[in-house]
Amino acid sequence: MPLCSHRRAEAAFDVLTAVVSFADIVTDVFVAREFHLEGHHGFFVCSVALLILAQFSYAFMFAGTFAPSHSPAGQLCVFTLALPFGQFVPIFTWVESLRNAAVTRFVRRLGLKPSCDVETAAQSAADADQLWSAIQSKYRSHAGFLLEAIVEAVPQGLLQTVFIVVYG
Repeated sequence: MPLCSHRRAEAAFDVLTAVVSFADIVTDVFVAREFHLEGHHGFFVCSVALLILAQFSYAFMFAGTFAPSHSPAGQLCVFTLALPFGQFVPIFTWVESLRNAAVTRFVRRLGLKPSCDVETAAQSAADADQLWSAIQSKYRSHAGFLLEAIVEAVPQGLLQTVFIVVYG
């Protein structure tokens, strides 16, 4: 068996993505703190606003992903409960996509719909080819990381770049 099989390489990529995601959140908080401590209140407010926007986006994604068949009031409840944990949604979404039995049971006990149920329904509804199924599965597992890039990482990077240009 080769040392670097396709599955191992894919697993390593997924773990690296999760680690980078977590590190990005931590560094964004530290940068916001530095803006505050150094008296750059405009940059501090922008940085915190981006973190709050990301928090709301993650909670919205969580409710839409794991409570799609709930009533609007039920989805609002799931959104509200997920809001304090929003920064962990990308990592949770990836971990949940690994189809660990304990995690799947936990999601079901919360009254939510695990991604394996969605994938099973999608596969039985249409006879998709293997490549398309693999792409959809990878998208579902990495949707949180993609959302993070769009609403947090790129805007924070631009904000920090502007700071560097303005203040050297």
